[in-house]
Amino acid sequence: MVKCVWWSGPCPSAARCVDIRPGGLERTAMQRQAAELLMESGQMEAPADLFRQAEDWQGLIRLLVQHAKALFEQGRNATLQQRLVSVSPALRQQQPWLLFWLGSCRLSTDPAEAR
Repeated sequence: MVKCVWWSGPCPSAARCVDIRPGGLERTAMQRQAAELLMESGQMEAPADLFRQAEDWQGLIRLLVQHAKALFEQGRNATLQQRLVSVSPALRQQQPWLLFWLGSCRLSTDPAEAR
């Protein structure tokens, strides 16, 4: 039985309650849905955190590719680099744009590593 977040005991309408306990499947689905909605509204920071928490790496990659140029042009290289390295190296290697932007971010601070 799902414990309701609004009641101190079992929920009288458990069929309508959602399991929002940490690690619950519903929580992950809600994080992904919220991230998608925030991404559609043009935001970057909040959806990036939500995609990462939900371990939705493909969603995070789409978001990064969509916003990388703007972040770079705004001089937010450190923020962009931080987000890029949160993607596993194996996934980064499969995404040429992620490698391009990571190298671009590192160019001014560590040219050898930018290669």
